[in-house]
Amino acid sequence: MKTEPAATGAGTGVSDDPRVVARADTHLMRSLLVGIFLFMAIYALYFARAFFMPVILAFLLTLTLTPIVRFLRKRGVPEVVSATLLVVLSICVFAIAGYLLSGPVIDLLNNTSSIGQQLTERLAQLRRPLEKIMQISHQIEQMTETSQEPDVQKVALAQSPPGTVSPAFREAIPNILGKSLIAAVVTYPPGGKTPPHHHARSAFVTAYVLSGEIRSQVDDGKVQVFKAGESFSEPPGALHRISENASTTEPAKLLAIFVVDSNETELTTIEGK
Repeated sequence: MKTEPAATGAGTGVSDDPRVVARADTHLMRSLLVGIFLFMAIYALYFARAFFMPVILAFLLTLTLTPIVRFLRKRGVPEVVSATLLVVLSICVFAIAGYLLSGPVIDLLNNTSSIGQQLTERLAQLRRPLEKIMQISHQIEQMTETSQEPDVQKVALAQSPPGTVSPAFREAIPNILGKSLIAAVVTYPPGGKTPPHHHARSAFVTAYVLSGEIRSQVDDGKVQVFKAGESFSEPPGALHRISENASTTEPAKLLAIFVVDSNETELTTIEGK
């Protein structure tokens, strides 16, 4: 009869022991106090940074200069004298560095507007060639689109079957006196070709394949087939022996670009004529 209350008391006494509860409360209070202390310490450091930053810098400077002071002390220089000299020397170094850097910084600030203007001019110089290229590309697209129209002039190049040559642009090169840049879009129908021919003696020609495939041979060089996106060139005075559409079922187009004397009138001459 008396053993049951004792067993029940033993089972409930482990969790209701006042010492265990007090120890848990003490641990909780200690954790809360530590957290509050850390929060207040961070808060104080943030608002007292104007005070602590010089202190930290002074501490770091002390760690840096202490070995030098000890070295001078071993050489017979008193600590007061060596420390004073090092502090004065440090101040002089910082002052000289600030003075040397102040000039370029002030010049940079004063020239901010001119630097911005120079950057704008440089970007404008880069933008102008890009705009010119875009304009030329637009003209080429227009010419390639209109070359399929029935009223486009067919230029006699003795092609079989005949093809079309559509002028794209003609511009004088301003920095090369007496030279011009001329471009034309040559459209080959399936199986179309141009007989062997020369270009103007002063002409340096670059051909860029716009679509299809072009078979070409310059002088006694190798016969090659160039696909869309590829290019080849002809030096001045070269004989273009083969220039034809490599396909008998699909048309082909190329962009011919001439760097030539401005006074040249005949750009292409068929061999033997």
